[in-house]
Amino acid sequence: MPTQHEWFKVTTGDARALEVLAAGPPDGLPFLFHNGTPTAATPWPLLFDTAAQRGLRTITYSRPGYAASSPQPGRSVADAVPDVVAILDQIGAGTFVTMGWSGGAPHALACAALLPDRCLAADLVYAHNPGTTRRLAQRLLNARHTRRLLTILSLGIITRCEAQDQ
Repeated sequence: MPTQHEWFKVTTGDARALEVLAAGPPDGLPFLFHNGTPTAATPWPLLFDTAAQRGLRTITYSRPGYAASSPQPGRSVADAVPDVVAILDQIGAGTFVTMGWSGGAPHALACAALLPDRCLAADLVYAHNPGTTRRLAQRLLNARHTRRLLTILSLGIITRCEAQDQ
């Protein structure tokens, strides 16, 4: 049976609205998934199911200006971090793991680099924008905490995709 999901709104510190989608066990470790660009929060059954089987609660959101999230003119990749903090604070989460796909990869990396006490692991899938990614990666390498990639989750998704192709 597919993992159930719920939609909700989060109000940021600067009074913007963020559209958020959550799936998986409510008490699971938050797994913040940053979609590619241009994509709003979208149900990803394979991702949601794989994460839920591993005890993770998938959280994804529509970045500013997408779907029901308020625009944020002039935003940078690092501006995703206060939005993530607002989401985590609303769901009562202290720590989390993150993954960024394509245009979401720099956002996941920003979370890992700028939230070293909260972000336990980061995984980048098809990361691009080399300048931003390289700068954030350097900051991450200089951070005082070591991160472990979400290899188990990634391999679980890849394995399920391969099984479905056969």
